[in-house]
Amino acid sequence: MKRVGALLGAVVMVVAALAVRGTFDGGDGGSVVAAADGLVCPTELRAVCAAAGGGRVESAGTTADALMADAAALDGDVWIVPAGWARLVIDERARLGLEAAFEIDGTPLASSPVVLAVWTSRAEQLTAACGRSIDWSCLAEADGTSLADGDRVRVAAPPIDSATGLTVAAAQAANLLGTSAFAANDFDGVFNSLASRLASGQQDDPITTMRTQGPGRITAAGVVAADTTDLATNFGTITPTIDVDPAVRVDVVALVRSGRSLADSTRRALQDALSEAGWDRAASGPDGLPAGGVLAALRTFWNENR
Repeated sequence: MKRVGALLGAVVMVVAALAVRGTFDGGDGGSVVAAADGLVCPTELRAVCAAAGGGRVESAGTTADALMADAAALDGDVWIVPAGWARLVIDERARLGLEAAFEIDGTPLASSPVVLAVWTSRAEQLTAACGRSIDWSCLAEADGTSLADGDRVRVAAPPIDSATGLTVAAAQAANLLGTSAFAANDFDGVFNSLASRLASGQQDDPITTMRTQGPGRITAAGVVAADTTDLATNFGTITPTIDVDPAVRVDVVALVRSGRSLADSTRRALQDALSEAGWDRAASGPDGLPAGGVLAALRTFWNENR
């Protein structure tokens, strides 16, 4: 029976590999994707891409830097990534005078809004400390100060070069500036002072840190709703749905070589895997992000102030 199970497992792997091999079909005798290299995925979406056949896994920032330097870095591959990163690469290549080698294929695969996760027991104290509803401006102003119960306010968000970190940073900047239509020349003294406090709070998987280390370690974190499906903790409750204006959303997309497209079978496999991971069906309308060039400037600022 073990041999039968192993054989069945091998058959499943072969079928998955063939599905990925068919990711590209130029219809003109062009190259097809090698089974092991069909997808390029940010580290945080490793499991999602594995469910669709696997591929190369690395930080979103690493892939972006490679694509801005060499169009061949995505030859035959598909980059599964939040839309902000895809736009950053497309716009920065244009700014650098490089060929328009990439495009976003079709509609998003899935979406998830950026949310502010706060310890419920600290929310009232934060509101009192700020004198207004909790938002990123409030948290930046309060960062490092003591709450009524003695805890210091500590704010966190995913690293800027992670899959969702760029979009979370954009949501924070939009709130500080009061608009999602901000530009790099809006980064002034007041913004720089507050934003640098938020940028310094970057850390891997802030939700897990909140759950396992309690409110004394992180008071509030900016994350996407998809990362809040498990909030079990022994330290109280975490509220992950505090709305902050302007609203910003992460759309997961497929970046492909220009003129190529994602196979329907691979698209469905990715959508199913994203749904299992807590992502919503693809939303319509603006996602609240600025242009890719502005995101590039924001990335630079966040990296300089981490």
